[in-house]
Amino acid sequence: MTNHHSPLPTPHPLVHIRPATEADRPAILNLMRSGDFNRINLNPACFLVAEEEGHIIGIGQIKRHRDGAPELASLVVVADRRGAGVGSAIVCALLARHTGDLYLFCLAELEGYYERLGFRRVERPGLPISLARIHRLGNWVGRLPPLVGRPRLRVIAMRTTCPPSV
Repeated sequence: MTNHHSPLPTPHPLVHIRPATEADRPAILNLMRSGDFNRINLNPACFLVAEEEGHIIGIGQIKRHRDGAPELASLVVVADRRGAGVGSAIVCALLARHTGDLYLFCLAELEGYYERLGFRRVERPGLPISLARIHRLGNWVGRLPPLVGRPRLRVIAMRTTCPPSV
């Protein structure tokens, strides 16, 4: 399912990945950026959380768009645990629960990270309609930072195909 080009870090053995519950909603919202559109109609049932010593240290979800297109989204790990394999563990657990194509959007500089998890870049014509619109919007918004003296943000789309569970 995944093609690892380099070894991925393994999270600490005390990190537990589990499905989120309604009780996790405040922690999920706390980890998401305040302007994140994924906060709208937040459905904890779509999320997995990484928990360590009773504290949620990472989140990720697969959300479905109106046309049914599945998107890996809201992957966030607390700052002091980034680079420790928590995000990769969440993605791998989400992939294990999914069948068929799965898409994501990320900044171009994160392409290598997601390639190690089995994703490959896909151009806009290869995206479902709902995701093509988001991709276009993301790159339009990404042109705005230079107006305030910041570098342009380039959003890319990626896809992987998850086989059916055996």
